[in-house]
Amino acid sequence: MSIVVSILLPVLLVLDVGGVSVLGVPASMGMLALIVVLLAVKADSLRAPSWLQVAFLAAFCLGLVPAARGHLAAGIREAAQCFAVIGVAWVLFASAAPAQRRIAQTAFIGIGVLLMLWSVAGRCVGLPMPFSDARLSLILCLSFPFLVGVLVRLNWKQYTVPVAFVLFLIAGRNGGLILCGLAGGLACIVLSEKKRAPRLLLICIVSILLAQVVADSSAWQTLAPRRRETGNLKRLFVELEATPAAVAAAPVTGHGLGRYRYVIHDYFARFADPDDNRVVPDTNSTYTIMATEAGLVAALLFVILVFGTALRVVWRARHDTAAAPAACAAAALAFSGLFTVILTRNTGMAAALVLGAATAALHRPAEASRWAYKPLAVLAAAILCLGANTLYRGVPKQTSSGLIILNPETDSDVEYWLTEAENPLAPPGGAMTIAPANDASGNSALAIPADAGKGKGSACYRFADIPVGTCSVWVRASWTDACSNSIGCVIAGKHMVISDEIFGKWHWVASVRRVDLPGGSIDLRLQNLEDGVMIDQILLVSDARLVPHGIMPEPSRGH
Repeated sequence: MSIVVSILLPVLLVLDVGGVSVLGVPASMGMLALIVVLLAVKADSLRAPSWLQVAFLAAFCLGLVPAARGHLAAGIREAAQCFAVIGVAWVLFASAAPAQRRIAQTAFIGIGVLLMLWSVAGRCVGLPMPFSDARLSLILCLSFPFLVGVLVRLNWKQYTVPVAFVLFLIAGRNGGLILCGLAGGLACIVLSEKKRAPRLLLICIVSILLAQVVADSSAWQTLAPRRRETGNLKRLFVELEATPAAVAAAPVTGHGLGRYRYVIHDYFARFADPDDNRVVPDTNSTYTIMATEAGLVAALLFVILVFGTALRVVWRARHDTAAAPAACAAAALAFSGLFTVILTRNTGMAAALVLGAATAALHRPAEASRWAYKPLAVLAAAILCLGANTLYRGVPKQTSSGLIILNPETDSDVEYWLTEAENPLAPPGGAMTIAPANDASGNSALAIPADAGKGKGSACYRFADIPVGTCSVWVRASWTDACSNSIGCVIAGKHMVISDEIFGKWHWVASVRRVDLPGGSIDLRLQNLEDGVMIDQILLVSDARLVPHGIMPEPSRGH
């Protein structure tokens, strides 16, 4: 049995890193289930999950509650992936025999070295990589401390270890993950070598600095908040600004597992130039995604779980050099979550191996006798979380930037003026038409069908009893793509273009500038600039802090 498991564990890693699927199902999930079945006959040898693991999974699954309103399948996939990594694979790697763990770690080191050489060759001869920059860099980052741990035991470590650092620096494609990997490797030297570490550290640091002179510096651009070419803030950092408001709107259960990319755009703390919205999707932070999708409880538990495990094993490695590679890899994993998603295909089983190796290094015995009260405590915590979440429903949310997110369910008494885009003063002309639309107010919207022609047609609307003052113009729009993402607007003699680069979903878009209104009856005209556009609602808002969200109802005070 042990020989079979020793073979299957490396295969599990290879299948997951390679992203192999069978009929759309990750092959690594099937392999994981097979290993669990094989080990079921020796269940007494499996380490019980820690209390935090159980509590985290319970809190994480609360994210399925709001997901039931839509995209439930995506939520179930997210929950299954998390359960496979945190609830099963972590325990599996932690419970493996020492010889089995060594084989799995050797396989992981081999994968890291292969990808490192592949990436270096790619930079030299243009060889394409099978992964995104973040996925590649994360695998290199997690495997690197294990590689350093092996090399420091060699007689020629003063040559092999610096070479490994140089190759890692050149191979890495994401600045944040490169820093995590380098820090993990240097820490591994300190914990493994003790008194002999300074000389080797000095050689490695000098090698890194020299290599940086000739290395491609593009990876470090991922750390810059603004684009070098335009000076615009990157979308990643715009989303970080939006996260506090998104979390405040659903702080406990979150907005639903698998819903991050559908939700976060509704909570932008400010609306930047469209160029700001171009960034590699997988450079998002695990912790911000988890807080938005599953709520603060799950995110906080996960932070405590991962960082707590890393800190404990690092503390132990001070006196146990054998634990150094696992300790440094666990610390690198914890900080990597700031720069990318770690519990996903291609990296999930690698993360489980790191956490399992760290847990095994702590030599914690299973404590089956304490399991009696755990299910009851988890149930009580879940009920408490659901109850607490109701306290936040319907409360206006103010962001750190001073903006207030309008809640369509309860904030209809806030000062704004609304008209439905499908109800113009007269039938729209030219290429514009009124068409059925899913997820729109009244299930219909003003539409400019694709290929209907650009610049043809307009639609007029009237707002009554508008006070004298300055307003922002908002439209609830759905754009097709980058060639169909704008609408012209004329109000009070002012011409403007309303546009952004969020495609394929209903969302609110603001005018670039506010407009002075004379008061009374105000006419607004939408003009066709591009086809492939749908407009659901049009909003005038006097308070610059107010940001609409979702389908907005008619104001209740007759503004």
